[in-house]
Amino acid sequence: MSKNVTDEKRVYIIEVMDGEHRWTVKHRYSDFHELHEKLTAEKNVDRRLLPPKKILGKNSKSLVERRQIELELYLQTLLQLFPQATPAPLACFLHFHLYEINGITAALAEELFHKGEQLLQAGEVFSLSPLQLYSVSQQLRLAKPTCCNGDAKTDLGHILDFTCRLRYLKISGTSGPVGTSNIRENSLPFDLSVFKSLLQIEISECSSRQIRGLSSLRSSLVTMSIHHSTETMMSILVPESSEFSQWEPEGAESGCPVTAIIPVWRNMTTLDMSRNCVSTIDSSVKLIREVEFLDLSHNQLTSVENLQYLYNLVHVDLSYNSLRVLEAAHTRLGNIKTLSLAGNQLERLTGLTKLYSLVNLDLSHNQLAQLEEIRNIGSLPCLEKLNLSSNPMCIIPDYRTKVLAQFGDRAAEVCLDGDVTTEKELDTVEVLKAIQKAKEVKDRMSSGNKKPVETSCPSCSATWCPLLPSHLLALSSSSSSSSSSNNNKDFTTQLSQYLCAAMKEEKMKNDEQQERKEEKRSEVREVPSHVESTEVGSPSPGSRDGYFEMGLDDSVEESVCSSSSTSLATPPPPPAEEPGGHQGELCDREQEEVHISRVLWCYCLQVEQEVEVEQRRACLVLTDQHLGLLHLTNSFTWTNQDADPGQSPPVKEVLSSLQMNFLLPYSQLRLSCGGELPDCCLAFGLQSGPTRWYFFSEAEQLRQTRAELRALIQSEAEEVRQVLWLSVVLYKSPEAELTCCLLLSTDTIYFLLEDSASTLAHHSVLDITDSGDTDVCLCCCLSIRLSELQSVNVGLFDQYFRVVGRSADHIVCCLSRDSYGTGVFLQELMSALSLQQHLPPPEPSDQDFYSQFTSTNTGKMQNYELVHSSRVKFIYPSEEEMGDLTFIVAERKTPASAAATSTSRSFNVLLYLLVFQVQMPNSLSSQASSSSSSGLAPSPVLQPRTLILTSTDVFLLDEDYISHPLPDFAKEPPSRERYQLREARRIRDLDRVLLGYQTYPQALTLVFDDLPGPDLLCHLTMDHFAAGGEEGLPRRGGGCGAASGGAEGEVQWCVFVPGADSRERLISLLARQWEALCSRELPVELTG
Repeated sequence: MSKNVTDEKRVYIIEVMDGEHRWTVKHRYSDFHELHEKLTAEKNVDRRLLPPKKILGKNSKSLVERRQIELELYLQTLLQLFPQATPAPLACFLHFHLYEINGITAALAEELFHKGEQLLQAGEVFSLSPLQLYSVSQQLRLAKPTCCNGDAKTDLGHILDFTCRLRYLKISGTSGPVGTSNIRENSLPFDLSVFKSLLQIEISECSSRQIRGLSSLRSSLVTMSIHHSTETMMSILVPESSEFSQWEPEGAESGCPVTAIIPVWRNMTTLDMSRNCVSTIDSSVKLIREVEFLDLSHNQLTSVENLQYLYNLVHVDLSYNSLRVLEAAHTRLGNIKTLSLAGNQLERLTGLTKLYSLVNLDLSHNQLAQLEEIRNIGSLPCLEKLNLSSNPMCIIPDYRTKVLAQFGDRAAEVCLDGDVTTEKELDTVEVLKAIQKAKEVKDRMSSGNKKPVETSCPSCSATWCPLLPSHLLALSSSSSSSSSSNNNKDFTTQLSQYLCAAMKEEKMKNDEQQERKEEKRSEVREVPSHVESTEVGSPSPGSRDGYFEMGLDDSVEESVCSSSSTSLATPPPPPAEEPGGHQGELCDREQEEVHISRVLWCYCLQVEQEVEVEQRRACLVLTDQHLGLLHLTNSFTWTNQDADPGQSPPVKEVLSSLQMNFLLPYSQLRLSCGGELPDCCLAFGLQSGPTRWYFFSEAEQLRQTRAELRALIQSEAEEVRQVLWLSVVLYKSPEAELTCCLLLSTDTIYFLLEDSASTLAHHSVLDITDSGDTDVCLCCCLSIRLSELQSVNVGLFDQYFRVVGRSADHIVCCLSRDSYGTGVFLQELMSALSLQQHLPPPEPSDQDFYSQFTSTNTGKMQNYELVHSSRVKFIYPSEEEMGDLTFIVAERKTPASAAATSTSRSFNVLLYLLVFQVQMPNSLSSQASSSSSSGLAPSPVLQPRTLILTSTDVFLLDEDYISHPLPDFAKEPPSRERYQLREARRIRDLDRVLLGYQTYPQALTLVFDDLPGPDLLCHLTMDHFAAGGEEGLPRRGGGCGAASGGAEGEVQWCVFVPGADSRERLISLLARQWEALCSRELPVELTG
């Protein structure tokens, strides 16, 4: 025994030895005295055996050393007095229940005596340590009674009864010594044969060489997990292999002599041997034929062998091993559905081509660099989830679309890297498929000696269809060459005339058809019997060829995709056979010339039903209202081999070879996103119909055409992105808070205000709609176009935001009173702004603005503004604004006289909420008299307030949301101060919280004790926080008569919190701070 003196408290360190095991125990003299009292009362030990206390001279060195010797002699004497069974107080004093065999089994038996039946009935996993199992195994080997200390609760039979019926067991060891002892659990042998009904076992940090009786679990075990415990599968599955070198599984036929027949694991379906040091899959797997789930991850495997014996295998995890090659995997893995090969060193996938039943495949964190390797798994018919993240190929441009293109028609069914395939990606895949099909057709049509010329796109490395001859590009409206300017102008002029003539002719044709239909209807009305006498097969009165005419309501798709053979030769021929469904929307007014803004010569691919592909040389024409597509006939073979290099073909010859494909208004088109397509490709389709067109030309001309076409299409289509109900305050009318329905579209922010907004006559930008019908409500609308948006100010804790337009009439503060709603609106607004700039929307982030823009080194904000690509500023609260709030706390804690000399202190604002305070109208004499005479109680009024919760106090303020911070065009400061403190109370004065209010169920009533104490408002002397027109605030009662009186000596705050999450957070923080200050739980009561 030794002593340890710390802060004049002497601790005696006792070293206990039991055979090879030893441990230490620390006790003070008072612990010895308590032990002696128990032994005296229970075992009649002599009271004089313990060294007495010393009052005088107890700190002397000689006394301490003499007491150490006496205490050691005392313990030795006690152990000699009880040689057979150590008393329970002494065993607990020496930690026998932690380190000694008898003590450990006694403690475990007593625990199972009290809780064993409940644990078995609950069916939960029971945990044991290797030291406990070692102690039970050693007790069973000793020839002595199962209960040697006379206490029936500690009988070993309780353990044996429990282990025989236990079904779920977990054995967790430790890598180092146990506690203060020298015992290492991974070196202790233990026996599992006492477990007769185990269905699941998990073993970790135990040496497989020390496990006995594992083979006795073969008949019952269903799931087995082994971690950090073995180097071979053989030592776990066939522990008899250490005794028999030649063995065979039960039921197997062997041609050579064997020394043992090993029973199989009959019921095992799950084997988890992850996180071990297994280097090979040996023949022991022959004994686990029924296994369906096999996890060998985080081992040292270099090859996959012997898995062909596992006929029922469904899920295999071989991740994070050392696999470099996996050849002919189907011969070993069979019909598996899930395969994880993540974290290996695979460079090729040739061995996975025949895993036809595979559904989920994880290949992340490997060495796959070539996209060609994906072809090996692209034909797997059942593959749905594929993970290729963290491979070298992931840095390839357009990596996702190029991978998905390898799956052909199944690209939409494959989830790549955990992300579902988007429509944009599918469009790009269709383009790549169309290019590939066109290339194959071109190769088949080419002669043996003449190979097709492939032109490389300047923006990507892929080869694509041959571009148009350069002499046709000279006729483009964007061509600036002086040699072709005359032909270019002449071509554009004549093309405009032809388009105008075609539109006029089509209009006349539609008028004639409409007249014939009107005549037909009149004839039917006059002679109804004529219809009945008409034969079924006879042509209709308005038809010319014996077929029924296609009217304006016929299918758009059938008419658009119909082949047209009308050319544009001089003189103007009959107009092209345009889609019948689109003719009714053509321009009605006659005009001498159609304004052509752009002409693009291109190579066109028309895809029908995603199967049929038609390729043509075409001319794309952009006018002010319509988009036209004309294609060149095969008869056009003009070449400039004998002409000058810059000469272009005759205009008349080109026009005579053009045929009209379609002429559509922009409202019927749907443009594909250019972010997923190469720069040399433009794609669009119909709003209704599967037909799509892909155009290939020079990248710069296509870029300009795409931008112009997108502007023309989006100018006619506006989409609503978000609808949000909230309250708003207008900059020109800061005194009124209006209910509003906010509509965010792709072009404008609309504020649909309540009826009372119509009284704001000085607000000139309000659009007021009155239908004249009494059943239709008046609607006031304020709109701010996104192109005119200048900035968005985000309030503290995202409780509100302010939208700033081009003038004071276009400043609106939106009081969402909900941080989630504000966050969603800001995200949608950024996406809409990005859409206008033709950029991809920002990716959603789990981090807020401050987490992203805060330096972790200094803790200071580096930037409080987020400038969007559209030049719109998103301004977040700075430290100065937070300082205005914390000043309230600092000023009421620091006397005004010492404020100038006091050092800076830090006060935390725990919660900031925009709430309403439920108040009764002021008790003026006139109101009181009228109320008393009428007998009607005044209705409650909701006053908007800002609630601030600190660690010790609660504050209610009036806040000017609309005027601060000042807009850029403001020329004078606002008339109102930003913060006006109305109420302040200490949290420790809070008596209880009442939930439930008859008029407003979401309201909370905070009941404070009106006790004398320091006034929280007396030190707020700055004019910045003073109420306008008032010299000061009342000392008690909450200020301005806002708080309810309640019972005598109480002050009540009735606060209405709109958001449920904010309300729960307020109650939670109040309860936490109140408990910290008052050391008991906050009373929360439910009222009617």
